[in-house]
Amino acid sequence: MVMVKVSLMDHGVIFIQKGKYSDVIQALRQWIELYTDALEQGDTFTLYQADKQLTVIQLNQEMDNEHFNYLVNYLTYPEGLEDRFEVNGYTRIVDKSLFPGQQLGDIVQIYVPQDDTEFDIIHGIVQSRKTFKIDFGGKSEVVHSEKSFSAPNSSYCNFPSETIDVKKRNIEQKRSYSTLQKFNRRFNIITPIYLAGIGISGYFTYGSESFLNVVKVASFGMFFWVILEHDRLRLQRAYLKLLAMSITLAVMGYYASMDHSFNVWLRATRMGLCFLILYPILRFLYKAMYKREPELDKHSEHFADKVYSLIIMMGAVAASLLI
Repeated sequence: MVMVKVSLMDHGVIFIQKGKYSDVIQALRQWIELYTDALEQGDTFTLYQADKQLTVIQLNQEMDNEHFNYLVNYLTYPEGLEDRFEVNGYTRIVDKSLFPGQQLGDIVQIYVPQDDTEFDIIHGIVQSRKTFKIDFGGKSEVVHSEKSFSAPNSSYCNFPSETIDVKKRNIEQKRSYSTLQKFNRRFNIITPIYLAGIGISGYFTYGSESFLNVVKVASFGMFFWVILEHDRLRLQRAYLKLLAMSITLAVMGYYASMDHSFNVWLRATRMGLCFLILYPILRFLYKAMYKREPELDKHSEHFADKVYSLIIMMGAVAASLLI
């Protein structure tokens, strides 16, 4: 094999053996859908069909070492395909959290060893034959390997090729449709049960001490339902359906408060509605500041998400008590 030209290694190249061309395309498209958030609209991958058993993927834009590793691993174990591909990827080392600092800028050969039983690791070997084992938790260690660094042959550029574009909008629309379908199924099951439960129990307990227990369950049930559907609120139809539900509960609480004007639990019926009123405002501000969607997760690695979570939840509770 001949040493690859530097220009071909600027963004990375991957050689896939023992796999049909159509299967490689399918696997690549699946990976693109899984990792759309790490890609940009208009990113491209050029595929060369060298022969029936060899396909080459050339990256036409920069990709960090972490996602390049994910791509090589996914192509080795393509979802929905029985055959395992033999994959060797080549890229430059740019991430010193995965590789030693002195290796930065070096070309590394990425592959999954034939005897792998962990399924979530890759090996990276440099020209000095030093081999690194990297798992998907970010742990990296030097290991012994019989495999030697082998530079790829650049002659694949002479074979027929086609380019796959990353169409984020199409992928996001497909995701949104699938997400909305799942939400609608949940909504159509939960809504009649929720409303029937409130209506029946409220009718038989109204005027008694047990009525406040019904109010508590209904209020916190609606509040937690909205919280659990936080990521689906980006979809307008999902947002409007939950908004209608929360308004219904708030109106019921308003009329009930005419007989129990000083009961704080009847104000709690507005928590879900207040959450939904705050959501588009805080989301707009968050996206303007951080250029990404907020996450409602106290375990998020981003401090901004923790602040966002605290503000929207505490704000919803406080607003429901004040209005």
